[in-house]
Amino acid sequence: MAAQATLVGACGLAIARQLQGELSPSRCFAELAAVFFFLYAAAAETPTQREEHMQQVHGARCALTIIAGATLAACATPYSATPLATNFPTTQQPKLQAAAHWTLIADKSAEALVQSLAARLDCPDQGAVCPRVYVRPAAQQTAFAQNFRAAFLTALVRHRVAVAHAPAAGAIAIDIDVQTVRFSPDRPNARFMPATVVYAGAWAVYGLAANATPAAAGLAGAALVGAGDAWRWASSESATGPTPQTEVIVTISAADATRYLARVAAVYYAADSDAALYTEAPPLYSIPVGGDR
Repeated sequence: MAAQATLVGACGLAIARQLQGELSPSRCFAELAAVFFFLYAAAAETPTQREEHMQQVHGARCALTIIAGATLAACATPYSATPLATNFPTTQQPKLQAAAHWTLIADKSAEALVQSLAARLDCPDQGAVCPRVYVRPAAQQTAFAQNFRAAFLTALVRHRVAVAHAPAAGAIAIDIDVQTVRFSPDRPNARFMPATVVYAGAWAVYGLAANATPAAAGLAGAALVGAGDAWRWASSESATGPTPQTEVIVTISAADATRYLARVAAVYYAADSDAALYTEAPPLYSIPVGGDR
């Protein structure tokens, strides 16, 4: 049992080290493969055989490291006619799924713009924007653009910004630009199941099932339910469903008559089923009809 706990701990450590860049992907793959190989055979072996199997796992881990390293090394040549396509480091991007999310991102955008303007302009009241501002109507006639502008205005007032109802001399003009783009479907991402939850739940159930009695069987069922709850809690940060095709780019600019004073931009996912909230309806065309034609 000590060997099992040691190996599970080593697996969690390997994943953590790989995420922090301390362990190469090939070595991390070898570590994980070795753990799964051990888990597959552990339940059917005696304690003596299990200790012998630890040595086999060590050999398998070394062999997998060599194989994975050689495979990765063979993927690239010293010279190439074109640059190799590589992935960007994994990042997070919020997914808009409710009107409350629109208000939240409007608040953050207003806060970022106010901070940028306050640092740029010479104001006696630190943290405030001295000149008045005027937020122009959104260029895009969409539900998102219209409601985002309204929430943005509210956030500006809350940040003690003097907001004009109409264009005024000397006022800073603020423009909100919303662009919606649609990418190809089924784009992969790097999301994975948290290792600590998986291994903790698996070992809890395995330990109860190894000495199954009626009471232990009931505890095993409870452990499965608990593992499911733990999984939902640990994965709650990730949005459900596949990677959306729809993405929304919001750019806010503040300018006077001659120059830009501040700009903030952000990108968000949007649920594909809500794409109509972020895109304008196609224009209607008038077709003149004369006579009987």
